[in-house]
Amino acid sequence: MHLHSDRIKVIVAGGGYAGLAAEISLRQHCPNAEIILLDPNAFHLRRTHLHESLRQNSASLRIPFAHIIRRFQFRHVQAALEFNRETL
Repeated sequence: MHLHSDRIKVIVAGGGYAGLAAEISLRQHCPNAEIILLDPNAFHLRRTHLHESLRQNSASLRIPFAHIIRRFQFRHVQAALEFNRETL
C-alpha cells in the first residue's frame, strides 16, 4: 500500500518568462505533474514587447493566464509571495 501519491506537485512562483518556461518544461518532462502557478496578476505581460506600447494600447501586451492554462494544463492562483527574514 502506498502512503503517498506518485503524482508530483509543483508550485511555480511568478508568471513571467522564467516562470512560464519552468511550467512548460515541467509539463513536457512530467506530464502527470500537478502544477500551480502563483502570480498576483490575472495576465502575463509580454515585457519583451514593451517598446510596442508607444505605438499601441498596452492591453495588447497582456495575455490572460486563462489562455495559457488551456494550452498547458496548470492551475493559476492569483496571489503574491512576500519574502522576509521570517519566511525565508
